Formats: sequence, structure tokens, C-alpha cells
Amino acid sequence: MIRQYLLGLIRYSSTQFFTTLMLMVGYAFVSGIGVISLLPMLYYSGFLTRESYQGNLSAFLEFLPNSSTHISLFVTLAAFVIIVGAVALLDYFKTYYSSRFRFGFEMDLHNRLNRSLADADWAYLLTQKMTQTQHMIISGIPKIGLLTHSLFSLISDGIFSIAFLGLSFVISPLLTLLVFGICIVLLAVMPLRPFLSKGHAQFEIHQEIQAEVSHFLDGIKLAKSYNRTSDYVHRFDDLNGRYFDYALSFLNLQSRARVFFSIFAALIFSVLFLVGFTVIHIPMVNLLIFLLIFSRLAPRFQSLYQMFSRVINYLPAYKLALDMISDFDQHREVAQLSQSLALEHFIEFRQVSFSYAGHAALHDIQCHIEANTTTAIVGMSGAGKSTLADLLLGLIFPTQGKILVDGNPLDGSTVVSFRDSVGYVPQDVHLFHDTVRNNLIWAAPEASDDELWDALRQAALDQVIRDLPLQLDSQIGDKGIRLSGGERQRLALARALLRKPRILILDEATSALDHHHEEMIYRTLHELHGRLTLIVIAHRFATIRDADNVIVLAQGKLLESGPASQLMADPQSAFCGLFSKQGQLG
Repeated sequence: MIRQYLLGLIRYSSTQFFTTLMLMVGYAFVSGIGVISLLPMLYYSGFLTRESYQGNLSAFLEFLPNSSTHISLFVTLAAFVIIVGAVALLDYFKTYYSSRFRFGFEMDLHNRLNRSLADADWAYLLTQKMTQTQHMIISGIPKIGLLTHSLFSLISDGIFSIAFLGLSFVISPLLTLLVFGICIVLLAVMPLRPFLSKGHAQFEIHQEIQAEVSHFLDGIKLAKSYNRTSDYVHRFDDLNGRYFDYALSFLNLQSRARVFFSIFAALIFSVLFLVGFTVIHIPMVNLLIFLLIFSRLAPRFQSLYQMFSRVINYLPAYKLALDMISDFDQHREVAQLSQSLALEHFIEFRQVSFSYAGHAALHDIQCHIEANTTTAIVGMSGAGKSTLADLLLGLIFPTQGKILVDGNPLDGSTVVSFRDSVGYVPQDVHLFHDTVRNNLIWAAPEASDDELWDALRQAALDQVIRDLPLQLDSQIGDKGIRLSGGERQRLALARALLRKPRILILDEATSALDHHHEEMIYRTLHELHGRLTLIVIAHRFATIRDADNVIVLAQGKLLESGPASQLMADPQSAFCGLFSKQGQLG
């Protein structure tokens, strides 16, 4: 999994990746020079002499000039300041470029996932839990950003440790090998597998928490009306408690590791000092320099373990993100450039069948929809009306048969162009927490104010909007909460009309309207009759009483079709039977 992640980083930008690595190497190298610069400072201050110092670095002192002590000490201190400045600058650039790489990689993942989601087939999206995708976008990918940060910290600490091990090896090869061997054994015996399992568990529980919150907010009105908010609170408390336990357990593992490393480092420090001074007889100056290096090295080894444990903990999020992108890409909707297709004469369903996961929603549908006529689709609940609308929108494609527009197949090569000529009003209206204007122009960004008001007039909503304090610039609240149900549906209708579509599909779009406003919408549809192709899914006769053609569905099959007036006049027709039950469709 780590190899896959590293390859992903390099594929994103090998230049930025290796530039960051080079800055890390330079930072470690200059930091090492900063430590070595202690020797000339000690030498020119009189604390260290050629005669008193013994060891592998003694040759270094032979290259130091014997000039005036004050001048040489001044030059040495100036060089030390320059080196510290260089270390600080390299640290700045290292941090800047690693952060730029991290955020860029995170943004690239965000873009890839969003593009894959946007291009995915609608039928496939219907089978997915969108809360999981939402969680990945909001929480999962930022966690991958933390993974990148932890990885670069791990690499930086590793390079720094190698550089300082090289310095300590020059001073005392024996002690260095001893320290290195002990640290390797220590890192090997410290547990890492729990971090991986806890990473999986934490991510999944956090995903469940976000899904629970999303579901509750979507149904908060119903939950309050049923006095069932306590159920949500109990479920949330349980999930939150489990997440707390896993998070605390992860931090506890890291904290115990820090305690162990600190005690172990102090013990090793004492043993090395004792062995180096009494057994190996390392000169005090050599020993002090060695222990100074060790004091800088020990925290790095501790950090190596912590960063590696975080990398292991965050890795599951990266794998899940790649799997999600791969799944969406495998179910991509449009694989080629769209050819031009717009309705001029007719839409033909030729032996069309469609199945969801093996369940037949429509079977062997054969019908014509003439351009610039009004077609009503009716039937009991579950008859396949909305599935037929989704086929007309090109959101799904037949599992058998064909849909032809003026004799041309509606498929992946033509669907994008075809949708540009379609206006759609669903039963469940989707509105933004924004102004009336912005909700409208989302469908037609270039529309003028006159066009906005004309669309609102056609939808019988213009007077309602004029009565608002800011009219078109009035906020409508989350999901249009400041409007009534009927007003929300009429605003959605105005948005569809603003597109000036050739085909207008209304999927139960008048279900929330009272009789007065339903009549106003009927008059709008009557005005549009003959000017565009109207396809109306409805459960009230008043909306479709003048339909040129009615398609009656039952259990996914076409029962009958014909003008509304003709079918209503036949008491034996299924259409008449549907309306005879309390005057409404199911």
C-alpha cells in the first residue's frame, strides 16, 4: 500500500517530489556542518587544542589557520551565523515546497474524485451511498493531506538521522554502530499493525457519523414531529463514543511509545557516557561532541516511529479514495464526444426494457412521442413512470431495445447534446441556499432580468417574488425553506422554462400545488402547447386533461395509449379506472 502511495506521489509531480527531497538532503547536510562548526569555535576560544583533541576529526584541526585567535574566532562565529541562517532558509524552503506539494496532491485527488463522480453513470450512482462519497471529499482527502505531511516528515527525519549517524561514526564508529543497532532493534519490536487496523476503524466510524448526521438533518422535521430525536442522539452518542475510543487508543499508543523512547534514550545516554569514558577511554571533548550529536539524534528516532505510525494510520483513506475513483471511472457515462442531437419530429421507444440490478422496471415498451405535443405518463406507484422519464433524460440507457430521436439513437455519443435541449422539473425539488436570482440563473447563466421575470410569470410565481423585500435578490434559505412547497415547485418550473427547452419534462411537478395554482400551471402548459414537447408525469387529471397522448403504465408494461379525452370516455380503459379511484392516480 505504501509503494502504491509513493508511486501516486511521483506520478502527480516527480519534479516537485524530488525537489522537496533534495531540499531535505540539503537541510540535513547544512545542519551537520552546523554541528561540525562547534570544533573551530572551541579551538579558537582556547577550550580545544590540537594536542588535547584525539580522534578521527583531529585531522580537521590541522586545516585551521594559526592566525590571531580573536580574528579567527570572529570569522568562525560569523560563519556559524551564516550556517544557521542557511539552515533556517533551507528549512523554510523545505517546509514551503513540501506543503505546496502536499496541498497540490490533495487538490488533485479532490479534482479527480469530483470529475469521476460527475462523469459516473446515473444507474450506477443509484446503487451507491452518496454519504460515503461526501465523507471522502470532506474528511477523507484532507486526511490524505495529513498522510503526505507525515510521509515528508518521516523522510526528512530519516535523512537527518542518516547525516548525524555519519558524523557520529567519524567520531566513534564503535559507539555509533552500537547506538544504530539498538535503535533498529527498538524500531523493529515496536508495534505498527495496530495503527493500520485503528486507521481502518476510525475512518469507517467517522464515515458512519457523517452519514448519521446527514440523514438526521434531511429528516429533522419528521424526527421532531414523531418525537424520535432521542433515537438519533443515542445512535450518534454510540458512534461518537466508539470513535473517541479508537482515537484515544491511537494517541495512547503514540504516547506510550514517546515515554518508552524518552526513558530508553536517557538510559542509552548514561550507558554510552559511562562506557565511552571508563571503558573505551574516549577523550572528554570527543565524548561531549558525540553525546551532543546523540542528543540531536534520539528525538529523530522517536519522531521516525511516530511519523511512520501516522502514515500507517492514514493509508487506508488513500486506498479507499483510489478505489472510489476507480469504481466511478469504470462506470463512466460518456466515453466520447457528443454528436449533435435535438428533437424536431418524434421520439420512438422501440422494444425498450430496463432493469435495476436484475429487477425489471420497464419491459418491452413500444411508443411514439410526437414533437410539440403534450404527452402524459400515468400509472400506479411503481409502474415505471420515473424510470421512463430517466430514459428520456438520457440518465440511464435501455438494457434492451432502443430510444430514437428523429431516427437517431439516444446513446453516449448524443446524450450531452440532447440534454441541452431539455428542461426537467422533478417531484423532489433541489434548490440552493441562495437568492432567487442565483437559483434561476444556475440553469441559464446569461439570462437577463426580463427573462427571469418572464419565466417566473409563466410559472405563476412572479407576484410572490415581487412581494419579497429584495425581490430577485431575496434569500430563500436552505433547500428553499422560506418558500412554501408549492412555491418551491413553481420556482423549479421557472428555472426549467428559463432554459427555453425544446422538451419539458415534469415529474409529478404539480403534486404540492393547491387547486388554484395547479390551474395557473395548467394555463402555462396550455400556452406552451404546440411550442415545445411537453412530457408530464402526473397523478391528477386536471393537469393532463388536454394531453394529446397518454401513456398508461402498470408494473413496467405499457397497458394503453391515446388522447386523454378518448381514454377517459371509455369506462373499460385502465386510464378511466385509475381516475375513478378518488379522482387521483396512485
